[in-house]
Formats: sequence, structure tokens, C-alpha cells
Amino acid sequence: MNKRSARRRRALLIEVVLGVVGAGAVAATGVSGLPVWAVVLFSIGLTAATALATSAAVGPEADRLLSLWGAVIALALLLSGTLSYVNWPSPVAFVNYVNDKDVILSPVAGAPPRSEYNAAVLVAGEEHSAYCYLVFEGQTWLFFKGSLQDGWAPRSAFHLPPEAHDDLPGHC
Repeated sequence: MNKRSARRRRALLIEVVLGVVGAGAVAATGVSGLPVWAVVLFSIGLTAATALATSAAVGPEADRLLSLWGAVIALALLLSGTLSYVNWPSPVAFVNYVNDKDVILSPVAGAPPRSEYNAAVLVAGEEHSAYCYLVFEGQTWLFFKGSLQDGWAPRSAFHLPPEAHDDLPGHC
């Protein structure tokens, strides 16, 4: 009986190790498109549920009910964690704005526009992507990444295009 218990523990340990190795491989290659922590936690939950279900199926009769409940709880936690991750509000990566006049970017929020000949200019009538915002002295400033220079411009110089869903990107 003791030999059987040792084999069962060894099989469960192998399952857990293979689950962690699989999670590490998926996370390292970036195949999933998810953050590493999400892949690792998902793999741990799936491995725990599988190990507990295996234990419920072939383990000692006295432990089967407890293992089965453990597998159900692990799967419920996995499902609720997945639903939370998917539905958790995430910051908007960028918001597109349109300006009516050319806007010269400022080096910092609240500063006057750059005056150099090669200063970054957001051309009027085009959509420009703001990546974050901050409020400086009561005025909202948007941060733009340019091909030549990054910079800031006041929110009041722009309006949202008709298809826009968000007014502001994430806070800087």
C-alpha cells in the first residue's frame, strides 16, 4: 500500500512538473499573446485540476471525494479568473484625434510649442494617435509619438473623429 502511495505521489509530481514546463515554454515563446503571469497561472490551475481529477479517479477511495471537490474548485477558480481577466477594464492603448489647425508639439506638458525648424507638427485634418494624457494647471494635455519627435499638445486643439469610442487614452 505504501509503494502504491509513493507511485501515485510521483505521478502527480510528474504532472505538475510537465504543466510548469509547458507553461514556461508557452510563456517564453510568446505564442499565446498573453502576459507571462497569465500563462503561468492558467497552466498552474489547469495542472492542479488535472492532478486532482486524476487523484479522484485512481486514488484511494477515502480521498476520492476530497480530490473531486478540489478539482471542481480548481476549475471554478480557473473559469472565474479567466472571466475576470477577459472582462477587466484595461486602459485604452491610444485614442485618435483630429485637429482643425496644424499643431506644433511641446517638449513637455504645459510648455509652449517647440520653435525649431524641425519641430514635430501634427497636420490639420488628419487623425493622430494620443497615447496618454495628464492634467497640468487645469488643462488636459495629450502625448503623441511622432516619427521624428515625441511631444505634447493641449486636448482643446483636437476633436474626436466620428468613429471614436473613447475620449481619453490611459493616464500617463
